[in-house]
Amino acid sequence: MKALLAIFLFGSLAHAGGGARPSYIPSEPLSGEVTAVGRQIDDRAIFLGRFDHHIVRKNVSGKSDRSFDNTWSGAAFSNDTLTIAIQTDDKVVVGGEFTSFSDSTVGYLIRLNSNGSVDNDFVNNMGTGFDGRVTSLVIDDGQRILVTGDFTSFNGDVAEGVARLNSDGTLDEAFDVGSGLKVRLFISALRRTCQRPIEWGLW
Repeated sequence: MKALLAIFLFGSLAHAGGGARPSYIPSEPLSGEVTAVGRQIDDRAIFLGRFDHHIVRKNVSGKSDRSFDNTWSGAAFSNDTLTIAIQTDDKVVVGGEFTSFSDSTVGYLIRLNSNGSVDNDFVNNMGTGFDGRVTSLVIDDGQRILVTGDFTSFNGDVAEGVARLNSDGTLDEAFDVGSGLKVRLFISALRRTCQRPIEWGLW
């Protein structure tokens, strides 16, 4: 029941396409709390949460899409996944409290290809990534990734709780929201953007 309520009331929906939400059949329910949900262009849903692997993709039928996790070797995320953003090319950006995914060491953020495999170019360009958890993600019109969280740096560069990454995973050094109150207001606004109610119904 906790997982169902989390999906219905508190999840965050990030999607690449528009249009009406599909109706899902409540088959193969999730076994733990849901922290975020993203919708891909073909209406398949990617759930993050406190269950096996911390990520799963569901077909419109409600059944798990095993082709998505068959691209991994071993376990997926090492710790909780908290936020998701889907790019217009259907690539999946995930942030959270993790420092590894499958065989890849990552700094609290990763981008997956649309089939679930690691976007290695993006990960390599991130270097060491962030030094603390990522809590919010938004893709802007230029496909740059706005990030907030409990971090102070990105790949050795100063990033006090907020950063913008270029679409290739490098830090956008031209991005500057100022300091002090301006940063706090920006982070608050971004987090509100990420916390939209789920309209997909119960699983």
